[in-house]
Amino acid sequence: MLEEAFGHDFTWLFLHNREEVAAEAIERLGAMLERRKAGEPLQYIIGKANFMGLDIAVGPGVLIPRPETERLCELTESEVLELCGAPEKCLQSDRGDTVKLRFLDLCTGSGCIAAYLAERFPDSDVSACDISSAALEFAGRNCPERVKLFQGDLFEAIPPGEEPYDIIISNPPYIPSGKIASLEPEVKAWEPSLALDGGEDGMDTVSRIIREAPKFLSPGGLLFMEIDENCGAAALRAASLSGAYEEFEIYKDLNARDRYLRAKKKLDF
Repeated sequence: MLEEAFGHDFTWLFLHNREEVAAEAIERLGAMLERRKAGEPLQYIIGKANFMGLDIAVGPGVLIPRPETERLCELTESEVLELCGAPEKCLQSDRGDTVKLRFLDLCTGSGCIAAYLAERFPDSDVSACDISSAALEFAGRNCPERVKLFQGDLFEAIPPGEEPYDIIISNPPYIPSGKIASLEPEVKAWEPSLALDGGEDGMDTVSRIIREAPKFLSPGGLLFMEIDENCGAAALRAASLSGAYEEFEIYKDLNARDRYLRAKKKLDF
């Protein structure tokens, strides 16, 4: 808050700590402190959050990016680089010719995932969607113009002809409804419940995505999704029951908790 109020980084503030500051800066800091005392998240107060080295604009109405979602991006990127060899290269199709890599970020929220993918893979096609108009306003600020943004309920947002995608990635609402009340006050009181509440068992949106994603994935395409730590077995079961995936597995987060589903669509589905 000091950095934001005074317009300088902490090193400058430390080296110039005896200098007189403008009254306006003191007023800005005072207003920020009052908001923080009221429980408002720091990221909302300063208007941004760091995500994978990017400054992502955030505010009321949009989920604040978290380290768990950075790990989701890292897993996806690692898999893509295995396939491509380098960010600037394209995937090879079954016919042997090159095709442009195509990403879809479902439940994009602030657009942090789509923004990162667009920067990391500059020759790719990136699309993102969300049901919330407020979230898409932030996504529009955070994503480069070439990212296509769609509003709607999951895959219903995708216009005909936009599919298929090589990679679908999502950080959907996945917190079980009964856990919402036990979240930190600044989360449950300020961040949008629409982006948090995953239904009774946390699987409402997760199950839908697992079931509907194959229609929008290219043969051999990949689905990466962040899930609740207690839903690993349920997510694997849903992937198996769909009959659409030839591979599906759960990866753990940095706290060794089940956190990510990776599923690969069958070539002949």
